[in-house]
Amino acid sequence: ILPCLYLALHPRHHRNDSIRAKRTRARTIKRRINRLEYAWDQMALSDSNRQRGRNQMDRDMSSPSST
Repeated sequence: ILPCLYLALHPRHHRNDSIRAKRTRARTIKRRINRLEYAWDQMALSDSNRQRGRNQMDRDMSSPSST
């Protein structure tokens, strides 16, 4: 039991290192995907806002009653 615990808890063991590397890599990939989705959402939001603003401008120009 003790050698297994030692191998599992020893930080310099290569298997542990590879597991930790995999974990950090997965975390960074997840973070990158989240950032991409966030940027995509922001782009879509600004796009829809631009569209809405253009429609609002057209409406204002077409109707003379609006100030």
